[in-house]
Amino acid sequence: MNSDLSSERLRSASGYAEAADALVEQYESVAFADVHREALHLFPTRQSWVLDIGAGSGRDAAALASRGHRVVAAEPTAELRTLGEVRPPQDECGLSAGDS
Repeated sequence: MNSDLSSERLRSASGYAEAADALVEQYESVAFADVHREALHLFPTRQSWVLDIGAGSGRDAAALASRGHRVVAAEPTAELRTLGEVRPPQDECGLSAGDS
């Protein structure tokens, strides 16, 4: 990756890092089912593998895991990932760095 693209990525993600606490509070203030109400009928009903890219607080990954799915949650912003790791673990949910 050239350095111009890399520095642009860092600038665009820095806002998420700076506002991580407020973003997690905002994400967690609304239930998964409320956020995705219009699309819930599109989610698989039988156990599936799910990749949650840009997982933020882990709210959606945890909700999907609680519904029986195996979830890999990738969050590239370290501050959000750290806050998401505080969430009680689900048996079939793993949080990883999006940039490793």
